[in-house]
Amino acid sequence: MRIFKSLSSSQQLFLGVITGAYFAFIFLIFKEKILNIGTLELGALGSFLGGIFAPILFTFITFQHFSQQEQILDSRKKEREREDEKKRLAQPIFEFKNNHIEQTNDGEKEFTKINFELTNHASDATNISISILPTEDTKPYYSKKLFKLSCNETDNILITFDYFDLEHFDIEVRYFDSLRLPNVKFYSCQKSQHDEYGSSFSFNVIEKK
Repeated sequence: MRIFKSLSSSQQLFLGVITGAYFAFIFLIFKEKILNIGTLELGALGSFLGGIFAPILFTFITFQHFSQQEQILDSRKKEREREDEKKRLAQPIFEFKNNHIEQTNDGEKEFTKINFELTNHASDATNISISILPTEDTKPYYSKKLFKLSCNETDNILITFDYFDLEHFDIEVRYFDSLRLPNVKFYSCQKSQHDEYGSSFSFNVIEKK
């Protein structure tokens, strides 16, 4: 039966047990009529058999409906998982190296220079915008743009702006992934040790999840 085949093996077993128990119950209740079924008139026979098999057919159809709904939900879940995996594989993985903050001046004005190497270890990223976001809301925000950073490619990033002392700040990286979908990553940065010249510091970078 097509309805029965469309069910899972556990549902088939359950229905088999239920059907067997049902027919055993029917036999006990209508034993005399079943044993003398050949003596029934055609109309009475049809009504009797229809009454017996209708609940079984209804049960099978109900199970098939829920089974189909379950298959549809499972199919949608797998499709979402494939899409999520596709999006995950389309993302770059950025690594920050040789991170330095230098405070300097040109004789008239003081500047802060943030310098680091940005390496991409996964899928290509394009239209990249790298912004420095100081933790103080009143401070301005500065950015550097890259057209593309391919897999295993490294670019040296230098951002210069008017002097102010940075202890904690964020780096925002906006980009388009290899599916041409816009994305953004945030990194928390904290100034760490002095270098040998005294005016330059290294800083640690941790990606925010």
